[in-house]
Amino acid sequence: MKHVVNVGLLFCFLTLLASGLLRFFQPFSLVVTRVHIAFGFATAILVGLHLSSRGRYFRNLLRAAPGQGRSSGWLQAASAAGVWALTLVAAIWNAWPVSQLIGQGYEAQHTQEIFRPHRRVAYLPVESGLRVHRGDTADTGLRIEFDWGPAFGRDVDELDLSGLQTQLAIWAENEEGDVLETIYVSEASAASGTMTWGGRTVRRKEVLPVWQARYEKLLGEALPPDVDAVSSATPTRDFSMDGHLQTGGLPFALYVEINAAKDPNPSYQQSSESPDRPIGNGQPSVVYEARIYPSDQRRFYLMELIGHGGVGDLSAGEIDYDLGGLTTAKQLIDKVLIEVAWPESDAS
Repeated sequence: MKHVVNVGLLFCFLTLLASGLLRFFQPFSLVVTRVHIAFGFATAILVGLHLSSRGRYFRNLLRAAPGQGRSSGWLQAASAAGVWALTLVAAIWNAWPVSQLIGQGYEAQHTQEIFRPHRRVAYLPVESGLRVHRGDTADTGLRIEFDWGPAFGRDVDELDLSGLQTQLAIWAENEEGDVLETIYVSEASAASGTMTWGGRTVRRKEVLPVWQARYEKLLGEALPPDVDAVSSATPTRDFSMDGHLQTGGLPFALYVEINAAKDPNPSYQQSSESPDRPIGNGQPSVVYEARIYPSDQRRFYLMELIGHGGVGDLSAGEIDYDLGGLTTAKQLIDKVLIEVAWPESDAS
């Protein structure tokens, strides 16, 4: 049994080391996180078994008579406990040297590329779609329900949109076109400004160009590839749509942008020698819109397909309202239903 525990600890340690390094130096991944958590639990079990077999060692350490190494044993135990406590405090308070170490990680080096959803956003993948809920107060919020269309691929696990084939963004804008809040972005697009998508390394602006342009505007400027995100300023304005979900709130619009890889058609090829048609992954992203008027107190809205995001580097992040040439891209989503829960006092 001792050999099983020791060898098991070795393999668990190597797995934790590898997943920890990937988590530190690479964009966030649910797969890596699952591996790290699973082997963390396995390591805890094996360490417990190892310590249970070493009970006599600890008892002897504590009971050793003076002159038999007791003071030395206590001193070493106290030193180990002190180092552990100092490391724990430094990690909790982000103090030196933990702060310097964390500053070298991927997330610290790419702060402005990484999108994190609002704390009141929750989503639930279902068999035929996706449900996203954005709460405001106890009795106010938005629920956005997607029904996938016939072109939404089933050859990969896309129901949670964490795969790299289909990417999705949801955001809200005011009447002036300023972003109020980004509600949801698929994992790969949220974690990094570049990704391997459809077999190619692409920038996020090639996948979700309309949302990316809004996101850059939210930050105040387009971010160059070599930006020092650690020292760059971050937005101080509290971008939120909370105040709009009231009867007296101003009108706003909800947008959805979705893009599938490897969906070429005669109008949008995956490769072309034409100078005005760069190599891409097929059809561009498509954009849906719904305008919400709080004064109307409507409960349900259906989003409407209004345009696309353009192709590759030709996209300037503006919506192109010409839907000609699009085929399966228009069939990724069958329906997007928005339900608005207005405050009871306002709705009465």
